[in-house]
Amino acid sequence: MFETDNEVLTKAYRKLPAIECVQKKGEKCIVDSKAIHKATRIVLGKNDIGSITNRITAITSLMSNYDKDSVEYKTLLYRTQAGQAYQQDSIDAIKGIKTTPMPKEWYDKSACKFKEEDTTEDMDRKEFNASICVNKKPYFFMYNYPQLKREYQKCIKNAEAKSIILWNKDFNIIKNTPITQLTVDELKLLDDVERMIPIFDAPCTMNRICKYVERDISKFFEEYPAFDYTCLLSGNSIFSHRKELAVQAKIKNIIKCFQKHIAQLHIKDTDSNLKTLHMSLKLQLMKCGDYNSVLDAFVKYVYESHTGMYLLWSLMGEELIQRMTKQHKTISYPIASENETDVVYQGHRFKINSEVIDNDNNE
Repeated sequence: MFETDNEVLTKAYRKLPAIECVQKKGEKCIVDSKAIHKATRIVLGKNDIGSITNRITAITSLMSNYDKDSVEYKTLLYRTQAGQAYQQDSIDAIKGIKTTPMPKEWYDKSACKFKEEDTTEDMDRKEFNASICVNKKPYFFMYNYPQLKREYQKCIKNAEAKSIILWNKDFNIIKNTPITQLTVDELKLLDDVERMIPIFDAPCTMNRICKYVERDISKFFEEYPAFDYTCLLSGNSIFSHRKELAVQAKIKNIIKCFQKHIAQLHIKDTDSNLKTLHMSLKLQLMKCGDYNSVLDAFVKYVYESHTGMYLLWSLMGEELIQRMTKQHKTISYPIASENETDVVYQGHRFKINSEVIDNDNNE
């Protein structure tokens, strides 16, 4: 029990009947190492409390698509309440109790497919369940799961490329055009995207907050353009395009090798083994050809593929800084400052200091 006068919470407060999830009792046993091992195996291997919680969150998000008096809304509301009982059941399963799982028709569209033996009533139920099935994640989940965001961005990128190639149209224009004004092929593209995209964009509170923040951040990026990595290039690479691609293929393998070794390193041995690994990988890079050209290829690969950034700066950081200081007479860097503030990062205030450097004596 807690009290609050926070306006955000008091406005969102809804008076609902209490939900009592009755805990089931397991068979009594003497707790020994074997019983603990069995319970641990259930928790780590078979317990799906996280998945159930995510489904309830998705159901809650989907409710924002419907009017509060609609059958869909009331059904979804019931499922969020019943979902809490399924959460309790999932916890009770640790005690070795057999529990009832959440119905698959709530979250898996394949479970809503008609079968030959289905009655008219079965088909009506499945059709309705398919229309409110949470087989996708809410939009804001992309900020919890990077892989989900990558899948979403890939789907949108493919749709954008297809709409430009086929009709020389921006995908957003097609998406915002009334259905009656779209061609059959454009409608098919929208259907394909809707089928393949891993998220749903219901107007729930969290999705709207994400969109608001994204709009704010987009203004920031308009003011501060993306980093131009060409300032890190030597400008005198001797590699042909074909040779550069071959070197980048080796760089890709080196990055994979590094990631694999990092995953296997014991936390106590990280510092010593990391230095040895860095030296080994740097030697591999130096064997690829002209050092300046290899570094150029490395920079291009990392900044264009958005992978291997840590490795690039760990292995070649000093060389890259030397390149930048040769090209520029002024360097800027942040210093902590409470009075004069140019940048706020993670709640801390910084002032950007600029300093003219002597390129002739710079080491």
